[in-house]
Amino acid sequence: MQEILNHFGESMKRADTRFYAVEHISAMFIAIALSHIGRILARKATSTAAKRMRLLVTFGLATILIIVGMPWPGRPGGRDLFRL
Repeated sequence: MQEILNHFGESMKRADTRFYAVEHISAMFIAIALSHIGRILARKATSTAAKRMRLLVTFGLATILIIVGMPWPGRPGGRDLFRL
């Protein structure tokens, strides 16, 4: 990670280092923020249905962001699913 930060301009030109320096970190932080916002909005809901809908939407979006931000095989910076 330190090497990426030392040569940030060059790292942004490579898809695999850009994934770990920007995309992975950003997706995970935004997912955490969405989960937190969802809990706050759910507490302020007046009905149980509204509470469930707010939690469903925000936690669903957070889950999608977490899945997108993972280093899946075939993506730049991707890793094998199983390491032996």
